[in-house]
Amino acid sequence: MDRFAHCGNGFTVLSGGDCSFGLRFRELWSTSMVRMAWTFAAVVLLPIVGNGEEIPVDLEDWIATAPPEIDSERGVAAEQDIEHEWVVLLRDGRPRVALRNQAIEVFGGLPFRIEPGSSRDGLAGRRFRVEVADGWVVAFNGGEFGAGLWWFSADGTDRYRIAEAWVEGFIRTAPGLFALEGLAHGDVNRGRLLRIAREPGSRWSAEEIVDLGQLPQAATLDTDGTLLVVTFDRLLRVDPSRAEIEILLDQAFWHWLDPNSIVVAPSGTICLGMRHGVARVEMTAEGRRVRWLLPNRTFDEMKPIVGFKEE
Repeated sequence: MDRFAHCGNGFTVLSGGDCSFGLRFRELWSTSMVRMAWTFAAVVLLPIVGNGEEIPVDLEDWIATAPPEIDSERGVAAEQDIEHEWVVLLRDGRPRVALRNQAIEVFGGLPFRIEPGSSRDGLAGRRFRVEVADGWVVAFNGGEFGAGLWWFSADGTDRYRIAEAWVEGFIRTAPGLFALEGLAHGDVNRGRLLRIAREPGSRWSAEEIVDLGQLPQAATLDTDGTLLVVTFDRLLRVDPSRAEIEILLDQAFWHWLDPNSIVVAPSGTICLGMRHGVARVEMTAEGRRVRWLLPNRTFDEMKPIVGFKEE
């Protein structure tokens, strides 16, 4: 039996574990995603201490190692290191890190109150919202318990359900408004990019643009207008205007490390924040070079914990 299992809320737990913990925890991190999906723009970079040592916030000061192999001793130790969930962000054009429990996001509210509902009705769970010309588009994601994508009038008095969709965030691009959507639960692991649009005189609708194949876990806009999307074990480049998808990396090592953020440095280097370390992807003439960045040698030499149990 696998050591870990997928929850519909996008979290990974030990087999037989409580998925609702991940749902409650992740609610604290949900915002409108007009922030370019899973970036943490309002993070205050605080001194970080890990394993008794001060950890630099500039990734240039971390050590570069080979990525761990899945189920290897290094890989299992990284899976177990739930105390170090690294968030990546850009400061002055340089990739920096913060611990996820120190990162503070800007939470956007609504100018009206939505009466609580059930996940089955698509009115409970993590909430995302984006303002549109005639009101608000609001998504509720209750994982395997249900989800809904809604339109609300500007004052909240009118509403209708656009679709049943497990939205992970909204992103505005030149071609229009899009939503990253997906569900991972049990044997199900799927994801899509949806176009959210409204023709004159009609209602808002959601149309699938591309099949991502897996739940989107982190994403950002690149300078060319394409989206970089991180999934369970892939790095994708998606062109919303052409409805095209390119697999940059497949069967990546972060299989169980729960990526949570992604940034692109001015040099084009891509950094992915996740459990235990940071993945750095460089585009070279020879191909894509992936390195596993760690704060210091102590992290690289960490051993698996016998009898480990995730709280």
